[in-house]
Amino acid sequence: KKAQRHAMAAPAPPSKTLEKSQKIRCLQDNPKQKGTACRDRYEKYKSATTVKEFYEKDGTPADLDHDIGRGFIEVIQPTPAPSIAGEPDRKKRPREGPPAPRWSPDEEARLREVVEAERKAIAGGAPKAGVWGRVAVALGTNRTGGAVSQHWSAMNRGAVAGAPGAARWTPDEEQRLRQLVEAERAPRSYIRGSFWDGAAETLGTNRTASAVKSHWEAMNGQRPRKKARTDEPPPPEEAADDPLLDPFGLRAGLAALF
Repeated sequence: KKAQRHAMAAPAPPSKTLEKSQKIRCLQDNPKQKGTACRDRYEKYKSATTVKEFYEKDGTPADLDHDIGRGFIEVIQPTPAPSIAGEPDRKKRPREGPPAPRWSPDEEARLREVVEAERKAIAGGAPKAGVWGRVAVALGTNRTGGAVSQHWSAMNRGAVAGAPGAARWTPDEEQRLRQLVEAERAPRSYIRGSFWDGAAETLGTNRTASAVKSHWEAMNGQRPRKKARTDEPPPPEEAADDPLLDPFGLRAGLAALF
């Protein structure tokens, strides 16, 4: 019974587990005793590089098990592909920390003041590089320069082409938009698709319905905001020589930075 239990616990021999395609390497100096049949067989299969080739050259399962056990045959393990230095990690990393708070009307009003101050500073000779980092620090709300730049772009996007004075959202206009949305939601708790056409007309600031809807969603963090194309023209009411809106002299207006 002990022998039976030991046999049951013993691992299967290599001849039972190795695939025919498994690569092997045989010791080239024949280690078998001279004048034996096993030495003759070894001379035939010592050039084999796979288990299949081993059997084709007169090797037997017993030879395979014995030679692997004695170290005469080495089972070659696959080599993992080397990693490329500097290869980027394509796995999406989870965002660390709590989500950024929504922009409040007071914070947006403060942002306008800081941007205006930066315009004057650049006109007076301040460096243009790192402007949004400076704006973020001056704003003092723990936002990055990229986040501030992106929100500024969203605030100044969506004017009707050729309509002067339509690019910048003022606090008063945003407050009027909030009142319109609240009035729309009051009786039905949702916003009808046709509401945005009426809201754009009621605001009377030469904006399209889609621009009004997009700005409302941006105000409430309901959709990701993409960077504006760098080849877009400046808003109609902006001067092309504004140092903050065209810091590189490309006449690209807000799109040059935002």
